Amino acid sequence: SRLPHVETANRDAARAVTEYLLQLGHRRIGYLAGPTANVLEHDRFAGYSDALAAGGIALDRELVQPGDFSLGAGEAAARAYLTLPKLPDAVFACNDAMAMGLIRGFVAAGVSVPDQISIAGFDDIEFASAYNPALTTVRQSRREIGACAAAMLIDLMEGEQPASRQI
Repeated sequence: SRLPHVETANRDAARAVTEYLLQLGHRRIGYLAGPTANVLEHDRFAGYSDALAAGGIALDRELVQPGDFSLGAGEAAARAYLTLPKLPDAVFACNDAMAMGLIRGFVAAGVSVPDQISIAGFDDIEFASAYNPALTTVRQSRREIGACAAAMLIDLMEGEQPASRQI
């Protein structure tokens, strides 16, 4: 392979974000899912679940909300969380757009972020740091991931097996 192997490690990154929230003292950590058919969703949910299990926290399905990677899904999830007898301490959203929607939904309902609830996202989109409050998020190097994927494709086109089938 022409470029070093890079693994996005969605599962590991999602686990690290959830562990971070646990280290902050949060115990009721919600999860805002991506589309069920999306492989990223499966990896990120697995990382979230791994971290909870390692922290001795049982997975509470009531704290898992469906989403579709949109701002509107985040707002809808905030409304759903607000119907619970007790809010989560934190929510890990499967992407930044939904995390921003969560913040918007909670703030509109008078819930202070991050004072009353912490929100974390995934992808570090351009607007994550400009959002108010600035979003805690996972950054991935899309350029490096794309370069590795292209190198793998070239290897396959030249009849070579890439070092790995996963980026």
